[in-house]
Amino acid sequence: MRPARPTELLARQHAENAAKILEPAGIRLAFLTGNIRAAGRNRLLEELQAGNIDLVIGTHALFSADVRYKNLELVIIDEQHRFGVLQRSAIIEKGKTSGGDRPPHLLMMSATPIPRTLALSVFGDLDVSVIKTMPPGRKPVITHLARRGNEQKVYDFIRTQLSEGRQAYFVYPLIEQSEMLSLKSAEEMFAFLQKEIFPANTLALIHSKFPRPISGK
Repeated sequence: MRPARPTELLARQHAENAAKILEPAGIRLAFLTGNIRAAGRNRLLEELQAGNIDLVIGTHALFSADVRYKNLELVIIDEQHRFGVLQRSAIIEKGKTSGGDRPPHLLMMSATPIPRTLALSVFGDLDVSVIKTMPPGRKPVITHLARRGNEQKVYDFIRTQLSEGRQAYFVYPLIEQSEMLSLKSAEEMFAFLQKEIFPANTLALIHSKFPRPISGK
């Protein structure tokens, strides 16, 4: 079984939270991704097509050709910018062919709307709702911008945070050095940070080419 991807982890979190809230109320819930083994997947698809599942939460697997619904009434797409036009059309078409007499209601959510979404909103093709408040308990985000050449101030600040038992992470635009782009890479900076900046701390390197993180002292 391949490792779970970020989208799959997010879907799993939604499914677990939904199960805690909805299953006690008698709502039948299922979780579907491409990582589910064939035997369990076939049984789930049969139950879904028969209408024995009220709510299914999953990844792009919900758009697959072999997924059929009994009477699809509502589609909710989280992280809408990750889904293409054809994928959204596919799920709507599944609603039309699932026994309903009209397309399913569609709710799209995103904190980072793509230009096409903004255009649809401006020209009136979408009804827009805006959530302006943060979830309860969410701490405010404080953003600081450091000039190139002032990296040492950033490193000193992070070193202080680490000494107080906190954690930190660095994000770089490249995995490895490129002859075409003069940008910092994760592999290059991992070695630098490990040896020169935080030799007393445990660091780890993770990117899409690794099945698991590489760590070091």
